[in-house]
Amino acid sequence: MLGRADWRAKRARWVTRHNANLPKVVIHHGGVKLATHSREGEAATLRAYQRSHFSRGWSDCAYNFAVGVESGRTWAVRGWNRRPGATRGHNKTSIAVVIIGHTSQQPVSEPCVNAIKDLIAAGIATGHLAADVKIYGHSDLAATQCPGRSARTALTRMMPTDTSTADELTQLLDDVGYSIAASPLRRRSRGLEVTTVQHLLSNIGHDPGRIDGIYGWRTTRAVKLFQRTTTALAVDGITGAHTWRALRKART
Repeated sequence: MLGRADWRAKRARWVTRHNANLPKVVIHHGGVKLATHSREGEAATLRAYQRSHFSRGWSDCAYNFAVGVESGRTWAVRGWNRRPGATRGHNKTSIAVVIIGHTSQQPVSEPCVNAIKDLIAAGIATGHLAADVKIYGHSDLAATQCPGRSARTALTRMMPTDTSTADELTQLLDDVGYSIAASPLRRRSRGLEVTTVQHLLSNIGHDPGRIDGIYGWRTTRAVKLFQRTTTALAVDGITGAHTWRALRKART
């Protein structure tokens, strides 16, 4: 995890100590689409968040932690031991995690989901979070569009106990109107869509390698093997509309 010095945070104006064994994790997003997902790009965005929050008279950047929407890079903002200021009425009982980016315009990547899952697991293991901690989107607790569409659909998968099935993942994609015809998946693609393809392949006996949301060579090989055994599919290792429909049909 990267610390405050890594994003060159200014010193907090004051600090309120936080409780342990907290029952809530609240997910936010920054609401600004990132032009770059580099470490420095994310650090600059965190500094912009802090400047904005200082301008409102707040003590510091309002979140406890931040995670890159594409990179999954995790940053300490206030950390575990300082009360957040991001969720009015719930700050005493929660940890606030912001996804750096705009999750109604940018998909939440699998590395981002896994980073939040690991963060929550660490919080439970160290006693900062209750064993039965619940996860919320900001919009569950306030009248807001935050944390954005793709983050809201991924909330349950951010929990350490998540055991989403291929059926549940494909339903999530249907719920947000995802169209693979508009964005075929290929080497180096990332995200929930890739995770779903990997689950579907695994369920029908084709090994995609680690189910991690990253379209690597093993996933490409598994797609090609599936394409070779399915009538009328081009054997190119790309999951376009025809391969997507065939995979969904094959699982039923």
